[in-house]
Amino acid sequence: MKKLGFLFALVLTFALTGHAFAQKDGGKMAGGKMQGGKMVPGKVAPAATQSFTGPVKGDPSGRTFTLGLKKGPMSVDATKATIRVNGKFAKMDAIKGGTMVTVVGKMVGTTLMATTVTAKTATAGGKMAPTGGKMTGGKMSGAPKK
Repeated sequence: MKKLGFLFALVLTFALTGHAFAQKDGGKMAGGKMQGGKMVPGKVAPAATQSFTGPVKGDPSGRTFTLGLKKGPMSVDATKATIRVNGKFAKMDAIKGGTMVTVVGKMVGTTLMATTVTAKTATAGGKMAPTGGKMTGGKMSGAPKK
């Protein structure tokens, strides 16, 4: 009978104090402070902004594309992103497969939710001159005279 009374007292003690150890937010509380003997939820820090640079793999589908990185391909969602090409605002259709881009945003699972997509394309001045051309003053001239 003494063992049964002890067991009942132990169960009653846990039942009355167990609520102090329960997580009321389903285990999602990531911070907080003690106030008046109770845990008060704190603000959860936002995900850190990250930047990645690489070529666009294949043509984008809508406003999403795959970025080729050394560590493997990364899915990029540019739905809410500002697109710039050579420093000027552009539309998503300016981004093609093979374009080198820098994307900035926050990771959500395995997808980067981009806030900016910046592309730099080769300009006409960056093209190769015809075979046999001469370099004069930093600019390519035509083919050499015979």
